[in-house]
Amino acid sequence: MEEERSERAWGVELWDQSDQLLNFTSEQNSVTANYLNMLTDVQKMHTDIAKKYKKTVAAYMPKKGEEPDLIYPSTLIRYAQVFYDMGSVHEKLAESLNAKILTALKSLTDEQKQFVNSKTKKRAELIHTLDEKRKNLEKSWTVYSKAHKEKLGANEQNEKAKNDYTLPRTELAKFEDIYKTRTQECEQASMRYAQDMKNYNEYCTKFYTHKNMDFITEIEELNVTRHEKTKEILEQVSDLHIEAYGLLSSSCNTSKSIINFLDDSKDRVVMLNKLSTDFHYPPEACFLDLDTCPPKLLNGPLAKLVASLLGEEVQEKKENTKSNSGFHLFSKSAKKKEEMVSLANPFFGGLGQKQIKVLIHSIHPIHCLAGRLHRHAGRSTHRRSRKSLSTLET
Repeated sequence: MEEERSERAWGVELWDQSDQLLNFTSEQNSVTANYLNMLTDVQKMHTDIAKKYKKTVAAYMPKKGEEPDLIYPSTLIRYAQVFYDMGSVHEKLAESLNAKILTALKSLTDEQKQFVNSKTKKRAELIHTLDEKRKNLEKSWTVYSKAHKEKLGANEQNEKAKNDYTLPRTELAKFEDIYKTRTQECEQASMRYAQDMKNYNEYCTKFYTHKNMDFITEIEELNVTRHEKTKEILEQVSDLHIEAYGLLSSSCNTSKSIINFLDDSKDRVVMLNKLSTDFHYPPEACFLDLDTCPPKLLNGPLAKLVASLLGEEVQEKKENTKSNSGFHLFSKSAKKKEEMVSLANPFFGGLGQKQIKVLIHSIHPIHCLAGRLHRHAGRSTHRRSRKSLSTLET
């Protein structure tokens, strides 16, 4: 292709197509401008995508200081951050397109447009000069041909006068003077015509072998430059997109590695540490035999009835005296009014319903709870009896 282009040149083979070549160059510049418009829209599209990516992801991200301490939500947040990073990639691509591509391509189209305009003006000047040379030649030719015709007429009249012996000498001299004048005018017109012919031919030779050829060569070089610069710009466009989509691909790979952080065992430990308490599940409800239960317990404080159901020794409660029992069923505040027994439901003091807190100190064996705790913990009744169950949680 290079060899073919070096052997053939527009200025030689297309010497008579300068106007068409100008139109061709203008059309190609329009193609470049159209591509510039397309890339401008692409750049805006990447900008919009970046904004939508970031705005969408940011709407679902936790506020600062509200980051979760669990692996599951924190991993999903890190995974969502990948989409935010993808938005940043599109944002960087849009900025690079604007700074490196659109500016260069617009500069190229502007230069090409200015070149076409200047060459069109120069072409008009060359053609105008050629037309002036042609008009001058046509004008001098008209003057010369007319002078030659008048010279012939004057010569004919002069010859007739010479052959007319009746004409006086003064008339004969008059015809001869006219002929000399016409001959002189014809010679001057001929010289002017010859000079204009020379000027025209010289300019035509210079026009077609130099000016016009140089003009067309400049157009050809402009098209070559457009191709080379456009190729360079398009390579940059490709490189920018390769880099951008390489980063997007890397983000996708990062997202896959983030998935591996999901670990339910760690979250289970976190929740165990966070929610674990020293409460135990509710003990079994105790059977109350109304026939054998002393009326004093049925009509007395609830704490005494519960202690009786649990097999503890019922003692009279003295003010500011601590109970030896490991089961603190009620608040020990002196200010709180003592709750009385109510037979509205079988869950006396919350037994069978309310969770209990385990205290480590020795108490008497617990008859109603021993079997339940043994089945739950897999321990013997005697070992569990050393744990006190205290404070039924309301």
